[in-house]
Amino acid sequence: MTDETPRSDNSVKVDMRSSKPDTCNIKCIDDLIEQIKEKKRKLNLYRKILELKYNRYKKCHNAWSISTILLSTSLTLIESCKLIFLKEDSTQTDKNFYDLSPILIGSVITCTSSILKFKKYQEKMELFSNVIEKCVSMIAKIKNKYEMYVIYKNGCIEYNLPDLINNYNEEILADFFIIYQESQKYIKNADYDKYAREINNSELHKHIIERDRIKFYSLYPGYEEKQKIDMPEKIKEVEKCYKYKCCCCC
Repeated sequence: MTDETPRSDNSVKVDMRSSKPDTCNIKCIDDLIEQIKEKKRKLNLYRKILELKYNRYKKCHNAWSISTILLSTSLTLIESCKLIFLKEDSTQTDKNFYDLSPILIGSVITCTSSILKFKKYQEKMELFSNVIEKCVSMIAKIKNKYEMYVIYKNGCIEYNLPDLINNYNEEILADFFIIYQESQKYIKNADYDKYAREINNSELHKHIIERDRIKFYSLYPGYEEKQKIDMPEKIKEVEKCYKYKCCCCC
């Protein structure tokens, strides 16, 4: 795995200016709703990419750490066996094995520990985690604003569009571009190509499951439609999925 190097602040600032929307183009509440929906979509994309990168770093970190633990355990085991089984009348082959194997395993442990320290997996994971948390908080804030704008649009509450735009600039755009700048430090251009298909497949799978749930609850209450759903088979499917998800290794 190649080492991740944050991009310079200058490139980030250029991206920010090029992607910043012109709020003067907002002519009605619908335009404001569309812009805030677009901000939510982008933050969701950044969050998902960072989560995938975080999981990849976590797997690598766990692999190197577990390897180091296993090698250390093997070294302790060999040293213990050396004290028990190695005698003065032991063959030269046995003596060479017990003398050389600790040196070899110790060298490998030193190498794996150095690689783990050089890659700085733990530090990068903490940075990713912090940005992910900020994205989640900002998405919740945007969602709250979106619900309010929908209420305004439906005419439930009177509103002044210039005031809403000023509030949007101060409370949404300012925080959005701060998070945007932080996220782009750790997202490379290649990450979009690398994780786009995985994200799309996840969204498609989520949509299929949601439609299946809606179909189930729409058909199950009707007496005439109950025959279309094999309830014993559906229960087995749900139980199987539940047992799989509850595996202690997950």
